[in-house]
Amino acid sequence: MFRRNGLVQNLPVGSALSALVTSLENWDHPHVPRHVLDALPIDLVERHRIVLHVRHLWERRGDAVPPDLSRRFEELAYRRNFLEQELSEVAREATGRRLRFALIKGFAFESYYPRGYARDFGDLDLVVPSLEEFDAFLDLLHGRGYHVGSAIVALRPQVPGASPCVGVAVENQGSDARHACKVDLSAGGHFISHLTFCAIPDSLWHEPPTISLRGVPIPILPVVHNFVL
Repeated sequence: MFRRNGLVQNLPVGSALSALVTSLENWDHPHVPRHVLDALPIDLVERHRIVLHVRHLWERRGDAVPPDLSRRFEELAYRRNFLEQELSEVAREATGRRLRFALIKGFAFESYYPRGYARDFGDLDLVVPSLEEFDAFLDLLHGRGYHVGSAIVALRPQVPGASPCVGVAVENQGSDARHACKVDLSAGGHFISHLTFCAIPDSLWHEPPTISLRGVPIPILPVVHNFVL
């Protein structure tokens, strides 16, 4: 539990989380009662990936951020720095090999979140246009120490003539947990669940928009399509 002045507010966890998530979904940072913030266990906040949300709400109130949350935020900041470095290096190497790819979700969509709604990013989501580039990108990641963390899966398209969607999760354990990285890589589209995927039209691969990360241009999907993901 978050503690203030040595006290723990005795609010049911489900009620606290429900109240906070409802507030966040309003997209205007409504007032969140102090006892709601006090009652949120840090492990539950982490599980729902709302550490940054909750920290922003504490700061907005003008209160000192609880030590547990402050430490977790510092860890997230370190992880973000590591992921940015890893992504920029992967992008630079992919560009050197003339591999087409796009960053989806996560960093690609970050600028569209209102202040205080930044997500806690834990992995990288990349998509490539073809099975050939899927294989080539896997080779690139393998050379960087990644291994397949789960079986490669494929879904047939419901639209006649459309390409199937193939996806895999690859992991790099790194020297420790702070330097580990997971990449969700897919071709033909992006998995929404294990049963459905969002197909990516070929036209989106012609001069895709980019973001700049550490001086490296990173291709992304147009905002409307990325929003669907």
